[in-house]
Amino acid sequence: MDPLSAIGLASNIAQFIGIGYKVACRVSEYHNANPDDVPRSMQTINTLLPLVLKSLERIKSEADVEKLDIDSKCMLKAAVVGCTKLCKDIGDILTKVTRTSGESVILKARKAIGSLKQDEKIAEIGRSLQAYVQILVLYHVVDSKEVPSRSPDKGKYSNIRGKLAPDFVRQDKLVKKVDAALAGVIAFQEKQPQKVILSGPSGAGKTQLALDYGLEAHQARRFQTAFWLTASTPAALRSSLEDVAATVQKSNQGSQDAKIDFVKDFLAERWHPWLLVLDGYVPAQFVGVDV
Repeated sequence: MDPLSAIGLASNIAQFIGIGYKVACRVSEYHNANPDDVPRSMQTINTLLPLVLKSLERIKSEADVEKLDIDSKCMLKAAVVGCTKLCKDIGDILTKVTRTSGESVILKARKAIGSLKQDEKIAEIGRSLQAYVQILVLYHVVDSKEVPSRSPDKGKYSNIRGKLAPDFVRQDKLVKKVDAALAGVIAFQEKQPQKVILSGPSGAGKTQLALDYGLEAHQARRFQTAFWLTASTPAALRSSLEDVAATVQKSNQGSQDAKIDFVKDFLAERWHPWLLVLDGYVPAQFVGVDV
């Protein structure tokens, strides 16, 4: 069976809904039983998982899935499979940390220690679920108005501040293709940086497309860190990296090499996906050059 057929995708959605509601009930029970001792990420899961389930219930029939275009089916497939795995991981964690009546003091202590060890795993699951929600918002599966607002993130950085042309027309299909190409990174499934090349003749709108995508993806928090780099020459790129260092450090102190090394280390330490837009990149200019 074609995994992107209406039948196959509807089956995936039905499987996720079946597993998801059971896990959502367990998360809610855990949350209610431990209101003062629930990690913030578990609270996030308790809020977002029911939202995803409710939204996917609206398109679980073969007829609903059949209406979607191929890009939407690809993204929906990845999100549903990813969310199903997250649910299984959440269930495993709850089994390890949930305390029940009649347990010995030693067993309760062991579970308490285990709960501390699971906090980072829960946090990663929470971040992944947030990423899937943003993907589903982009594809109009989840209503953005239903997603709870979050407090400003102190780890959120961007220097993308350009303005779109007055006559700019958003290319939704192209934006979705870019998002699909970066889906693994956005959903924390791909650890290595992914490259997307926008090609076309001068004046085709490549820069405007990149600007539109960068602004929207950062605002939607699919990328909490997003930087625009001028990459027409090695010198221009190095100068742009200096600007990035200044944006993060809020200071212009230090040599150019020190600032570039800072940016490399800064990106390597990010727990969340980051986006770099290399505007005007000319490969021939960088042959044999180590920036």
